[in-house]
Amino acid sequence: MFYRFDAFVLDVVRREVWRDRLRIDLRPRPLEVLTYLVQCENRWVSAQELRQTVWHDAVVSGDAVRTAIRDVRRELDTCQDSVIDSRRRAGYRIVPPVERIENSSGAGPSLHTLRSTSPTIAVLPLHMFPDASPEAYLGWAMADALTSQLALEQCLPVVSQQSVRAAALHLRTAADIAEKVGADYLIEGSVHVEHTNKVRATLRLVHPCDGLILAAESYACEVADWRPHHSAAAARLTDRLSSHHVLQAASAA
Repeated sequence: MFYRFDAFVLDVVRREVWRDRLRIDLRPRPLEVLTYLVQCENRWVSAQELRQTVWHDAVVSGDAVRTAIRDVRRELDTCQDSVIDSRRRAGYRIVPPVERIENSSGAGPSLHTLRSTSPTIAVLPLHMFPDASPEAYLGWAMADALTSQLALEQCLPVVSQQSVRAAALHLRTAADIAEKVGADYLIEGSVHVEHTNKVRATLRLVHPCDGLILAAESYACEVADWRPHHSAAAARLTDRLSSHHVLQAASAA
């Protein structure tokens, strides 16, 4: 049994949640809460009902339900939209429409076919030069801004910065990081701080399977003015990504 809502697929049997090709790690209790809300298909569910069905009337603190909901939101929500709505006295409900998909006796669609065909992107932390400059925070800020732009403005599935940074701590190659986080494409780059108020940045769109650089963008500006330049460079990269992905899909068909 599968449930599809927004960009997510819930596999009830395997107890897994996927966003496109990326599996989302939820602790057991938040996963049970999410599963019950999804199975209620947009119906309002009270906190008492959740305690009865998920905790089986065990004595738990009043914060138990709120904590589980917070954990689900942290992993599934985008910067703009929340998957779970809450209302005083009404309780909680799943916001996106829920589609139930039967898969009995091995028939019907597989989890693979239910995932979106949109390419998944991961933005790697940008390298700072020099790394001890007072503007060293820019590498993190630019990666965060790029991740948000791809998800909200370009409507593309993007791996969270938290997941990317966790993978980058333990893996050396871009291909290994991409495989770990389930990304089809990577955006990497570097930021050079020149003098005291100048910055020069380079962004590269990489196909991790073969290591090919598909496109590159660079810009130079005042440190205070990096955001519009960064946004324009990212938009040009995603245009190139869309063209490449369409060609890849056509050649595979």
